[in-house]
Amino acid sequence: MDFDSAEYLELQAACKARGIRAVGSKEDFIKRLKSYKSKKDTEFQPNRVDPEGETSDRLVHCRRGQCPEDIPAIVEATRRASTAFTEALKLSNKNLAELQLQIRSFDKRLNSLTALPSPYHHARNQFLSTFKKDKLGRATEDDLKIIAHRDVKGEWADATTDALLYRGTMGRRDFTTFKALYGLQPEAVRKIDHMETIGALNIHARVIASYDQTGSPRFYALFDDFIRVFKESGYDVGYLVGSPTEVTNAYWEFKGCIKTEVT
Repeated sequence: MDFDSAEYLELQAACKARGIRAVGSKEDFIKRLKSYKSKKDTEFQPNRVDPEGETSDRLVHCRRGQCPEDIPAIVEATRRASTAFTEALKLSNKNLAELQLQIRSFDKRLNSLTALPSPYHHARNQFLSTFKKDKLGRATEDDLKIIAHRDVKGEWADATTDALLYRGTMGRRDFTTFKALYGLQPEAVRKIDHMETIGALNIHARVIASYDQTGSPRFYALFDDFIRVFKESGYDVGYLVGSPTEVTNAYWEFKGCIKTEVT
């Protein structure tokens, strides 16, 4: 378009079409349109060199973060990052698999260790078998052999160790005996790492297995209540932290009755 020979309305329309201010005289329009055209020619002239020696089209693209010569380097860096991430993921999976193997190995070793005879394990077996014989009247030949090995009547309770005696293929199988003492199954006790809860189980076992102490019906009823609400809570051992729960109240009810309900 020849700006110098164009009419006023043509120049005004041309300004509007290019987003240029369309108010003023004909000379203003011509000046603005020529300036606009000159600017556009400069931005998109492939062979125009700036003072630093860079062509204008490269300058425009680089200002937008798209320098053509940088693309291969960017692609390569992205590829290396992707490869490193893949290798790290493989290493993590390998480490996880190795940890799982170690855990299974430790578990097998623990099973074998708890199955091996030892003085303390024998004492614990004697405690369970003696309770089974004297209090439950259900002793088997194996129980009698365990008891006869040493004439010791152990009246102390140890829920944590006793629960381990029920692990593995060589472990004890008289689960009702364990439950009568501790109120829970061995598998559940093995998952409890809470001193206060284990202490409550041991108190009950000590009293019910004792030859010198007697628990009242209320003592046993309060223990049963504690076990019931503890199981209903999903074995949540956080009952002594934060706001009191039904388990909290049952625990303190049981603990509080020991002085008056055990003679």
